[in-house]
Amino acid sequence: MESPYEARIREDLEQTSDPTDRAILLAERATYAARIGYFDDAEIILNDLRRDFGDGRSGRVTVMMMCAEGVLAYFRDLDPRAHERLARAQLLSVAAKSGPLSALTSAWLAHIDFNLHRHDDMARAIRMCLGTACSTDLQAKCRISLTLGDAFLVTEQRPIAQRWYARAHEFAVKLGDHAAVGALTYNQAALGVFNWRLASLESTVDFELLNRAAAEVRSARNYQGIAQLRSLDHLLDDAQASILILQHRFDEAISSFDRVLAASAPVSPSGHAITSLCDTALCYASLGRRNDFDRTLARMNIASLDSCNADDQAVAYGALQVAYRLAGHEAEAIACERQMKRSLEQHRADINSLNAILEPFEEASLID
Repeated sequence: MESPYEARIREDLEQTSDPTDRAILLAERATYAARIGYFDDAEIILNDLRRDFGDGRSGRVTVMMMCAEGVLAYFRDLDPRAHERLARAQLLSVAAKSGPLSALTSAWLAHIDFNLHRHDDMARAIRMCLGTACSTDLQAKCRISLTLGDAFLVTEQRPIAQRWYARAHEFAVKLGDHAAVGALTYNQAALGVFNWRLASLESTVDFELLNRAAAEVRSARNYQGIAQLRSLDHLLDDAQASILILQHRFDEAISSFDRVLAASAPVSPSGHAITSLCDTALCYASLGRRNDFDRTLARMNIASLDSCNADDQAVAYGALQVAYRLAGHEAEAIACERQMKRSLEQHRADINSLNAILEPFEEASLID
């Protein structure tokens, strides 16, 4: 189903003959294709643009191409190299004194910095976006509002997060941007579920609230299907699997993790198959499927958890702690519990730091 935003780009392309203007619109189309999971389509458009404008003849086209390349790398692979493309695009935009391009590239850079846990860099990009966005820069304002909503939700400041999400939804509706609405529904659901996974490491989960989180994941999945968005499928499977683990529905969770692992796509920028394998091991141990548990352990390189963020480490070690204990490996369980506690301590320090960084951005009226 073509979104109004896509239709507007298509109609503008039909009416535009200037090569530079068409190239900018095509880069915008490539960015949207990447955001909805049509990665091959995005790559085809970008290859054509590189052929015709790869010599740098137009600074605006170069920036939009780099922006599209960064977004493609991020949505296709959650590739940290997306940061390099967006950072260079932002630098060129600032050097050219282009407010709209500075706002757009800074908004995407803030989004990627947040997900890479580069919070100081995120704050700088937010300030640049807020300082350069004008009334017509709806894409930039939508993306920065969504990023701020995510950041405040991660720090469990839900009322502030909801105000920023409301701004993001307002801009997405004005644009007719189905991908942005899809991101809104997914991010709120997935981040909420992950917060519950972290909380479950130290306390009992409220099943009524957990059922509400499960409903949010179903709603996000339904919207992805209706809008024909592909980019979040494996991430939704991961969120669904986490819900099932918290509900102790381990057999069903295994099926979801099998789809995540089969997709061969990371579930966070620092994430690897290792995090899904740790959860899979927990499921098999909980079901008493010792042979499958042993086979899952054999697939793991636990040392690769060292390159994950503290929150991912905490959840993974928490899953392994329980799995080892159920399988009768007490020494390994104790070691994982120790690592889990260290990771939780680091995560709390990270959240305290992020809280301080976010303080200047609490008011959603910062953007009009």
